[in-house]
Parts: sequence; structure tokens; C-alpha cells
Amino acid sequence: LLDRAVGIVAEKAQDEATATTLAAGAVRYYLAKFTLNQIITFDFDLALQVSGDSGVYLMYTHARAAGIMRKVPEVAAESVPVLEPVERALLHRIDDYPHALAEAAAGMSPSTLTAYAFALAAAFTAFYEHTDPVATEQDRERRAFRRRLVAAAKATLGDALGTLGMAALERV
Repeated sequence: LLDRAVGIVAEKAQDEATATTLAAGAVRYYLAKFTLNQIITFDFDLALQVSGDSGVYLMYTHARAAGIMRKVPEVAAESVPVLEPVERALLHRIDDYPHALAEAAAGMSPSTLTAYAFALAAAFTAFYEHTDPVATEQDRERRAFRRRLVAAAKATLGDALGTLGMAALERV
């Protein structure tokens, strides 16, 4: 299973080690997103897709956030700008993490955490696609806030991935 998955994702990865990490995370995520009462029919196309509810998508989203962090230096800011709806939605999703983690632990249900991680990645993608790039933002306060927002999303998604036994890649 893992060898076949590595072969499929190898073309998307920068090297063989990354392909192995992506494949292992994708397989783990795919299996964890089902509840104990569901019958699992493993679907390589769904498990290894780059977009949508997959481990590859989550690891790619983390790597995208890491890339932003590498490009944008930290700057001090005095205030928080008026938030765009996608910024507010991402903040709320980040804030939901302790609740999702506690719910997953209480129910011994990794699928609860996979659902949260996907929702967080989707909120980050919406932020990324519907705001000006952080690296080119001209307003100093907004740029500083968005960098901190990216850092918080990256840290939260990284923790969720680690809790699920997946790597939080810095590059794909």
C-alpha cells in the first residue's frame, strides 16, 4: 500500500524522502478520517489527491504557510487592522482547536480531529486565495497581523498533523 502510494505522489514531491513522507501521511489520514463503524474501501485517488479532504492537501497547506513565513520577515505592529471575513473565519477556526482536540480525545475518535484539520486547511486556503499576498502587503499593520495569523495557522495545523501521526512538512 505504501509503496504504491509513494509511486503515485513521487511526481509531486521534491525528492524521494518527501514522497515517502507525503504517502505515509496520506494513507494515515485517509484511514483516520473514518469512524470505527464505517467500512473502509481504500481509494488511492481520494487518499492522494492534492486538493480536498486528504492528507496531501493538509501537508501541502502547512508547507504553503511555512513558505510565507520564510518570505515575510517579522515586523512589530501596534494595532490590529479591521479584519476581512476570511481573516475572521481563520481566526475562529484556529480558536476551535482546543475544543476539537478535547472532543477527539474524549470520544477516542481521530476522525473528529481529521475533520477539524481539513476545516482549518480550507479556512487557510480561503484566506490565502482571497486576500492580497502577505509578502506584498503594503500596509505595515495589516502585513504584521497577517504574518502572525499565518504563524498561528501553521502552528495549529502542525500540531494537529503531529497529533494524527503525520509530518508537518516545511516544503513539498
